[in-house]
Amino acid sequence: MSEDGYLYQHYNPDGSLASNWHPWLVDGVEVLPIQEDSTALILWALWIHYESSKDIEFIRPLYDKLIKKSADFMVIHRDPETKLPLPCYDLWEERFGVHTFTVAAVIAGLRAAAHFARLFQDASQAEKYDNVADQMKEGLTRHLYHTGLKRYARSGYRKGKGYELDEVIDVSLTGLTILETLPPRDPRIVETMEAIRRELWLKTPLEGCARYQNDVYQRPSDCPPNIPGNPWFISTLWVGEYFISRAESLQELHEAIPYLEWCVKNALPSGVLAEQIHPVSGSPLSVSPLTWSHSSFVWAVLQYTDKFNSFKK
Repeated sequence: MSEDGYLYQHYNPDGSLASNWHPWLVDGVEVLPIQEDSTALILWALWIHYESSKDIEFIRPLYDKLIKKSADFMVIHRDPETKLPLPCYDLWEERFGVHTFTVAAVIAGLRAAAHFARLFQDASQAEKYDNVADQMKEGLTRHLYHTGLKRYARSGYRKGKGYELDEVIDVSLTGLTILETLPPRDPRIVETMEAIRRELWLKTPLEGCARYQNDVYQRPSDCPPNIPGNPWFISTLWVGEYFISRAESLQELHEAIPYLEWCVKNALPSGVLAEQIHPVSGSPLSVSPLTWSHSSFVWAVLQYTDKFNSFKK
């Protein structure tokens, strides 16, 4: 971790800074070559770990040197007017701007930091982190919601008093509910999810969900026309996680099963999950196995199981 409390993109096994394809200059201006969601999601994951294990002796030495340090960076590293995070690179490592997924991740990270602060009787820090998270949530709905399209935009680029919005449908918008930034039955979320399913779900025999409209990464030459991109495991799982999060009955919870079954059906016989698959043959593309795919599948199953058990009580 940097002295200022953020994580770079890559590190070597000895902890030294590794090679990085994020430019340090954007339009001639020096920027931090980071994805802020990487820093924020560490705190989010740590709180989930603590809730599951209650291992306070593991967490205690991390509070000052990791949790507070990261959270304090996220408090400072934001636009003084809109209260949103300053621009960074997105989770797909492609664009530099203010991204809805990143905002949701930072809010989740700050909420986790506030939980830890209360755990360690640090009331002033807890209040600060929660207040900043509230300000970001307000900035999110004010600046990154597209009133014309009646859904959230995937990114915004600072222009005048607001942001120029990126209208491309991106599955990362599911982060708004997966990270519990906004309730899944919020009408604006419902509209956003309907757009994701309408525009990104492949209308082919293989089906599955693409990352975003006109995704050309690893796109095969024999790809059918008029599909948004290759189906990804994490994209498909995130849609399933949305249905888990909004389920208020067993019948509604069962709506998530086809997304889990899609992953099982398209795994290799060994159980390996790739990053993405060929939209026709189903053969693995890009990295295989991909830890992100496997961890997302396990996480989705755990969420499904927890929700299922809560309905059985």
